[in-house]
Amino acid sequence: MPHGHTGRNIAAPGTDSGAQVDSSIPTFPVKVAMQQRKGSKVALAFSALVFIGIGIGVFIGARHFIDDAQQVASTHEVIGRIDEIQARMLDAESAERGYLLTGSEAYLLDYQMSVERVPVLLSNLTRALHDNPQQVRNAQKLEALAQRRLSQIQHVVDIYDRQGLEPARAAISQNAFRTTSAIREQALTMVSLEQELLVQRAASSRRSADLLLGLALAGIPFGLIVLISGYGILLSELNRRSRAEKRAASASQQLSASLEQMERASADLHTLGRYTGLLQSCANPEEALEITARTLEALLPGTAGTVYLLRASNDHAESLVSWGTPLVETATFLAPGDCWAIRRSQPHVIDDLRHDASCPHIAAPAADACITTACIPMSAQGTQIGFLFLCGQGPGPLPRLAIAESAMEQLSLALSNLRLRESLRCSPSAIR
Repeated sequence: MPHGHTGRNIAAPGTDSGAQVDSSIPTFPVKVAMQQRKGSKVALAFSALVFIGIGIGVFIGARHFIDDAQQVASTHEVIGRIDEIQARMLDAESAERGYLLTGSEAYLLDYQMSVERVPVLLSNLTRALHDNPQQVRNAQKLEALAQRRLSQIQHVVDIYDRQGLEPARAAISQNAFRTTSAIREQALTMVSLEQELLVQRAASSRRSADLLLGLALAGIPFGLIVLISGYGILLSELNRRSRAEKRAASASQQLSASLEQMERASADLHTLGRYTGLLQSCANPEEALEITARTLEALLPGTAGTVYLLRASNDHAESLVSWGTPLVETATFLAPGDCWAIRRSQPHVIDDLRHDASCPHIAAPAADACITTACIPMSAQGTQIGFLFLCGQGPGPLPRLAIAESAMEQLSLALSNLRLRESLRCSPSAIR
């Protein structure tokens, strides 16, 4: 359906409704951005602290587990050394009996090896128990009993070498049995204490293993969740910055467009001001129409136009000046009723001639041509003077119609003044 265009905006003629500085340029929520940035830093710091805590926990748990494992191994080593000392003492006694019964030097050799080995084993046992004062004292008691038993065995062997079997057998006293029993009981006491320590250290080792397992089962998934959350926060921050950059770029483009529109509006105002001054200096309507054609051709590039003026009889309008290459034909002479702008006394704009109701003076366009037109009436002091016909490539509306409307207002006043001046010049009675 046809529609009117009645806008008048000389102060901002850069667009259809006037070039205005876009006041909707987005402003950035600085405080919100700062809070989001602070939140991102806090989240990343928390993620780092979580991983540091997990690392420290794993390190401490691993150290405890290693220490407990070493303690358990040390306990097993102590028990093994005590058992080896007992075995060497038994070997020495067995070698003594074999030597007394057979006189074989082989048993004597085994005896000497056991005697030489026992002090070394006792020394190693004492070093292994350096962190346990109670067991060190027990080891010292065991060492004294072992030395006493070895002295008893050596005494019997010496008697056997000097006097024979019977005196040697007689030298074996009840004290030897008591010393052997004491060695066995002392070894059993030390082993019992070590087994108690072994139970405690094994429990501590299990706790350390459970701690490591707990850190693995809970800490690692939690760390991954925190890492993913931190990555999500970082990605959100990057997206926020990207959106901010896009908004800044869009704002910059809008500002550039607004500045360009302001520059264009300023240039248009200058052109219109110069055009108005020229109209005031025109000597006749033909000169005013020629100036109008050149001015509108510069102000409305790509748009063809024709100025129609009504004759004094108001029975028809005539095309007096044109510019550009029209995309659609229009009548040279037409009745005032053939233009909707004259009928309605307001601009008649057609966005697409193929769908809207155009003025009768406009020929039908080609089926595939999308053409937009505008008819702008010209009037001064309540009297119709004519109209301006514009056409261009659609769909519309045509750009910068406000410029054309402002120019037509100035042209209407100029033509009215020229006609008034002409009528005054031709009427002497009016002058008197």
